[in-house]
Amino acid sequence: MLKLENVLRDQFGHKQFRPGQEEIIKALLKKKSVFVILPTGGGKSLLYQLPSLIMEGTTIVISPLISLMEDQVANLQKKWIKAEYLSSSRPKWKKMEIGRRIIKGDLDLLYLSPEKLFFQKGSFLKILQKANISLVAIDEAHCISKWGYDFRPDYLKLSKIKEFFPDIPIIALTATADKRTQEDVIERIFPTPPQKFFYSFNRPNIFYRFQRFPSLEEEGVAKLISYLQDHLRESGIIYIRTRHQAERMALLLKGEGFAAEPYHAGLSNHIRFQNQKLFQQGEVKIIVATTAFGLGIDKPDIRFVIHFGMPQDIEDYYQQTGRAGRDGEKSEALLFFSLKNRQVIWNLLMREEEQGQRDIKLEKFGEMTALCQTRKCRRQFILHYFGEEFPNHCENCDRCC
Repeated sequence: MLKLENVLRDQFGHKQFRPGQEEIIKALLKKKSVFVILPTGGGKSLLYQLPSLIMEGTTIVISPLISLMEDQVANLQKKWIKAEYLSSSRPKWKKMEIGRRIIKGDLDLLYLSPEKLFFQKGSFLKILQKANISLVAIDEAHCISKWGYDFRPDYLKLSKIKEFFPDIPIIALTATADKRTQEDVIERIFPTPPQKFFYSFNRPNIFYRFQRFPSLEEEGVAKLISYLQDHLRESGIIYIRTRHQAERMALLLKGEGFAAEPYHAGLSNHIRFQNQKLFQQGEVKIIVATTAFGLGIDKPDIRFVIHFGMPQDIEDYYQQTGRAGRDGEKSEALLFFSLKNRQVIWNLLMREEEQGQRDIKLEKFGEMTALCQTRKCRRQFILHYFGEEFPNHCENCDRCC
């Protein structure tokens, strides 16, 4: 067997493993299933990419976003690694070619969405059963619980994986999951209890700041513009609730002279890809986005993440703020909110028809509201929410400073 350190250096260009990576990879090579919670920037993708070059067969990677799959596959192909992705946008001849390569065992990694996996009553699953599959990786695994009950129901179907591939190791990865979500993921996708590798949720280089305004549309906008003027040379993301608001805010900021562009699911694939590329290259400094933006974005020098309005839960908030400061340098997470903003979200959640899900969402939103209003250390509050102990002073949030 190839030495892990040699593959790490020769194929991925890294001198050494990050904390926890080697231990998890060795568990997978022993055909153990694992559930991994590792903060954003902790090197989750390497955990299944490296074993795919050592194990005989193909690693299947289930990923939520086409842009995320495209980026990872493009980067792997630059390293001469045999990787491909399947999506509805790919031409028919390409899909047929990928199918043939899978059967022949000519791919190290294949990326696809849950929808593609279960397309046409799971016809592609039956093709995969004829192939030599060595590992199944489920990226952004918290989506199984969060999206499975909401607008991505095919995530709930991932429970069928353990039926189709009962003897193949599974790795589920996420940067954020509370105890309820962890239990949900484990119950749904693992045939037997997996090994758990949970690492600290703490991102010590991120400063947390919350500000309440009488009106987000007036005082909030003025404060936002003032902040951006003080950070003209820095890259950042502004999260906002709706597509319409994202476009309006991007136009407003461009009118003020900022290099800003919108990003949301209503834009064409071409425009989304273009805006994302310009942001990653530094030509666009600010992306104004809905939650459609961010999963897997490979830009380590994002200096600020601003929420212009409250997220629905702490998981979303933590996941999105985690896109700041992946290079380890000082960064900021700012949240602007108003009581009116809070009431709008509450009313929206009350429309959930299924009572069990409505109760869970309202409970989580209650925790998010408490985080906004707490007089205690923000970091301690966030880490306690995820079940991690932390001192009552971090000296790197607005309450402690």
